[in-house]
Amino acid sequence: MPDPRAAALLLALAAGGLAGCGSSGGASEAAKPGSQIIADAEAAIDHVHSFHVAGTGIQDGTRLTIDARVQIPGRISASVAAGPAVLRFIGVDGHVYVDANAAYYERSGGAPAAIATRLAGRWIIAPSGPSIGLGGLVTLSSPVTAGLCALGPHFGSLTVRGTSDLAGQRVIEIQDAGNRPASTPTLFYVRASATPLPVKVVQIGPQHAGGTPSAACEETRQELDTNTDRMVETFGDYDSGPAITAPADAVTVAGAVAPSPSTPAA
Repeated sequence: MPDPRAAALLLALAAGGLAGCGSSGGASEAAKPGSQIIADAEAAIDHVHSFHVAGTGIQDGTRLTIDARVQIPGRISASVAAGPAVLRFIGVDGHVYVDANAAYYERSGGAPAAIATRLAGRWIIAPSGPSIGLGGLVTLSSPVTAGLCALGPHFGSLTVRGTSDLAGQRVIEIQDAGNRPASTPTLFYVRASATPLPVKVVQIGPQHAGGTPSAACEETRQELDTNTDRMVETFGDYDSGPAITAPADAVTVAGAVAPSPSTPAA
């Protein structure tokens, strides 16, 4: 997911844990076709218990940053910033909680300034359903869709460019030509080992137009049509990191915007 669709964008993974790089495993993995290596990398993500992914890039001319910690199954803690708009969210077993600044509510949600001020800086219990626009990130915490939605779900022609050293480990480099609808010219770096976990994903060109939103990754048409540029994502902290829990002080939207007894309604 080399873009925010994952938000959803959202989106590829960096250097990290699990097994060491066995030379025989790495050599045999590097001999496979690019499509098989990517499939193996997706399967490797599906079988970890947790990971961290961080990304930076440009989205529709605005600087975008994403930082997410994922625990499989069912838990994710992430922050997304697009220019002045900043959103944090936590997903725990199907329940989603958001904490955003006023700029996010005004810019992304169209909330009046008075309402945005009341919502800002508080953990809000998000309503259920795809309208909250976070489905693409939540799918990263499912053992069924984690790998697919972290690295895909749209690919062009994949070519193995060889092996190299990156971040102190041997990696296989696979290039996506981005020549099919919704695919993006991308360089994937995965560990050259029997467990080919992703290390880094680099967007090297504009996304190909067209394509159909992925139902598995809860993509929307708007997310698929979002333009990203120079997106770089790194993966790491496999099977490590703090436990993700729901915020203890979360309130409903109605509870957040309701005036206090001593405060007149806006």
